[in-house]
Amino acid sequence: TPPGGLEAYGGKGTFTNKITLSNRGLQGSGSIDYLSSKTQSESIFFFPDSTVAEADAFEIRKENRGNAAYPSVNANKVLVTWVPKKDYMDITKTDKDFDLYDKQVYLDGKLRLTPAGLGGAGTAGFYDAKLLSRDFRFGQTDFGADSAGFKLNSDDPNTFAIDAQNINATINLNAKKGMFKANDAKSKVDFPVNMYTSNIEKFDWDIAQKSLQFQSALADGAGYVSTSGIQDSLNFKSPLLNYSLNDYIMRATGVKQILVADASIIPDAGLVNVEKNAKMQT
Repeated sequence: TPPGGLEAYGGKGTFTNKITLSNRGLQGSGSIDYLSSKTQSESIFFFPDSTVAEADAFEIRKENRGNAAYPSVNANKVLVTWVPKKDYMDITKTDKDFDLYDKQVYLDGKLRLTPAGLGGAGTAGFYDAKLLSRDFRFGQTDFGADSAGFKLNSDDPNTFAIDAQNINATINLNAKKGMFKANDAKSKVDFPVNMYTSNIEKFDWDIAQKSLQFQSALADGAGYVSTSGIQDSLNFKSPLLNYSLNDYIMRATGVKQILVADASIIPDAGLVNVEKNAKMQT
């Protein structure tokens, strides 16, 4: 190709290096530039409506293009499918996870690059946590999904501190904050270490401080129910609960009563603290 590369598909992208035509079709080895991405491959197959490449290296540069703000992405050994007429490129992991945001996030799954931005699907690992979604959005300094699962590790490798399902999630990497909202009444948050579950509507995660705050706008607050088999569905409601990842204690405020079996217990000053394994402080 010429020194500046060869325009492909009417200028949707640029191909640079070697291209050959044989009985196997139109093939190339070199690099493809599309939007803010570069694909490097020794095995590129050009078709009338698409290009497929087994890429040795793939990257997306952190930059703004039009209304889109792309994060940095690096990967090796990925499958690239570029569909210029529909203006998108799919990149699928075949070996190691994608490295996003300069090694702050690792994605086990796939990405879709378009002029509108970067999306994806799979499991995103970051800061001792995992976010699982079929439809990620990756901004330049934050990422999230309208519908996701969220899992936060504890000091026990076999038990999560938090396991939330069907939530709207946004992770701001610059601020080191996570913001989560329930999508509907079926959304729930489990505290496996503490053996509790809740239907909380909203919670925030201060990543640097290793703490979470659970908030409810309901009159008496969100319900928290013990899942311990020996506590007979002990439960209480709280409008505000703080959870520390330093000691794994749930600290609830504004609790009017604790219900267990047919009994009702009035907590002192409306405070309830729950340790690991559903142990309630007295």
